[in-house]
Amino acid sequence: MKQQAVNDATVHRERGISPVWLVPLVAVLVAAWLGLQSWRERGVEVVINFESAAGIEVNKTELRFKDVRVGVVRRVQLSSDLSKVQVTAEVVPEIADRLSANSAFWVVSPKISASGITGLNTLISGVYIGVDPGEPGETLDQFSGSLTPVRIDSDSAGSRYQLRANSLGSLNIGSPVYYREVPVGEVLDYELQADGSSVVIDLFVREPFNRHVHRESRFWNVSGFGVDISDRGVRAHMSSLTSLVAGGIAFDTPEDERDPVAATEGQSFILYPDRQAVNDGVYTLKYFYKLNFNGSVRGLNVGSPVEFRGIPVGEVVSIRFAESEGERIDIQVVVAFEPQRLHGDSLMNYQDFSDRLQRLVERGLKAQLKAGNLLTGALFVDLVFEPEDPGLVVVQQGDYPLLPTAEAPLDQVSRQFTQLLSKLNQIPLEQIGSDLGSSLSSLRVLLQELEQQEFAGELSAVVTNLNRSSGQLDVTLEQAERTFAQLQQTLGNLDETVARDAPIIYDVQQMIREVTQASRSIRQLTDQLNRRPNALIFGKEER
Repeated sequence: MKQQAVNDATVHRERGISPVWLVPLVAVLVAAWLGLQSWRERGVEVVINFESAAGIEVNKTELRFKDVRVGVVRRVQLSSDLSKVQVTAEVVPEIADRLSANSAFWVVSPKISASGITGLNTLISGVYIGVDPGEPGETLDQFSGSLTPVRIDSDSAGSRYQLRANSLGSLNIGSPVYYREVPVGEVLDYELQADGSSVVIDLFVREPFNRHVHRESRFWNVSGFGVDISDRGVRAHMSSLTSLVAGGIAFDTPEDERDPVAATEGQSFILYPDRQAVNDGVYTLKYFYKLNFNGSVRGLNVGSPVEFRGIPVGEVVSIRFAESEGERIDIQVVVAFEPQRLHGDSLMNYQDFSDRLQRLVERGLKAQLKAGNLLTGALFVDLVFEPEDPGLVVVQQGDYPLLPTAEAPLDQVSRQFTQLLSKLNQIPLEQIGSDLGSSLSSLRVLLQELEQQEFAGELSAVVTNLNRSSGQLDVTLEQAERTFAQLQQTLGNLDETVARDAPIIYDVQQMIREVTQASRSIRQLTDQLNRRPNALIFGKEER
């Protein structure tokens, strides 16, 4: 069999890139584009310090601004001193560029409090961290977070103010703020002063209601239900059911002090305990004096008013035993006079006030305890004048001057009653009783002697004669009564007889006219005889 010849293969080399390499090249480009996109979308890491990490989970807990996801928690760890929980979160660049010292972070979780129920949506979605970028400011890389939700966002329209109070009372974060019983804001936060002297309360009033807050506005606590029992009587007050549960603050501006200019942002005000305290006002000027009372001060308490003719001029600040010598024990009452109650905002110095008070004391001014409320037995200090005891002076006794005092009206009545009993005790009642017994015995002996001398029979005869005389007197009175009746009838007939239209009256008038004519004729005759005495002989002269 004959073999065929095999030709050698000829290899031709082609220049260029094989299309196979296009696949990995495209893969590299896609990976680079995805990496660049991921880098561009990657947020900025920030560290937020919380008191605890309750409900916060890595890669699950979100950061939200206006319910929009703006970040996620990447890491949770304790601080180096174990006092805080450091939460590292990744925030989108749009928000990261706005974060500053004015930013706020808080944990939103389901909470039930007196002010309401919040965070119910987190029962399904889970706990999240709320973000408020706030106003631009200093850039920070670490922030402080709160477990209490922020009530007002930085972009909310309105104004913030500060209140200073002696105590917080039943107020809490979220407690409403009222203007004429309309809710216009709420309490944002509160803080105890470093020296412990007062509580600072931050509150927010929404627009347009913040224009009603003036520089002279007054704020007072309307929390809960109160009953005040004092010398003025019993008073109960409650603003609303909401304030009864959650507490609340109300404000208003006196008409006579209303300033058309609204209060500035962050202005500080005093928080009064109630509306009555607003009416009473706060007086910074106080001058202290002492009063010594010898009687009981039961019903007088610290805070009881000091009045002059019904006008409050101060209050009681202390009640204690006075330093006394001998057997007398006085009760020392320290009172604080507030001259601003009398002179408004003018600050009368101590010397002027002391001189004026001294002049009043010289005219008989004294301090006296009086009952302010008969139901509760509350007492107050009243300044009264006793002109019969002038010439008194104010003397310095220890730390404060001592004012003269007058005996309380009840003590005066008690003293007079005691004096009356003392005088009654001095009456010899036993001697009087003994003498009266002796007199009765003598009278008994005398009656027995008269009875033995038949005096009783004679006395009975006299009584019989008196009875007979009484019967005759009755007959005489009956006759007199009949006589008076006849006289009354006669006078009646006479009254009818002399009536104006009676016939006898006409006859009398006619007789009077005739008598008048006769007297006129006699007068003419007399005149004629005076002129001619012989007229009776020769007759009337003819003319």
